[in-house]
Amino acid sequence: PLPAEVPGAIVRATADTLSPLLAGVYDAELPVLVFSDRIYTAPKDLRAGEAVVRYAPKSRLRLSGYMWPEVPERLAETPYLWTERVGRGRVIGFAGDPNFRDLWRGLLPLFANAVLLGGSF
Repeated sequence: PLPAEVPGAIVRATADTLSPLLAGVYDAELPVLVFSDRIYTAPKDLRAGEAVVRYAPKSRLRLSGYMWPEVPERLAETPYLWTERVGRGRVIGFAGDPNFRDLWRGLLPLFANAVLLGGSF
């Protein structure tokens, strides 16, 4: 965990536009909300195409809001949305809540695709 929680910042994320989880999403860059003390790292055995959405590089990360000085370096290029095989199933993970207060309309397709298409690829 970070030394302090990110009080709320809008950051840029970049998408792997070939993933079925991005059906209906037409932009390669998405604004996402960060308000947590957790930063997820990709599993060591993550295959190509499984890191569906990653936070942008440090130089292009923050769009709005405040982040503690050490946050951009630790957050940059870590996964926001990823998928990985576990046994006979698949885990789809979000580093944040794409449905937070129903304000992030551009992220709603990501959640819907995870629920509806998650078992089909």
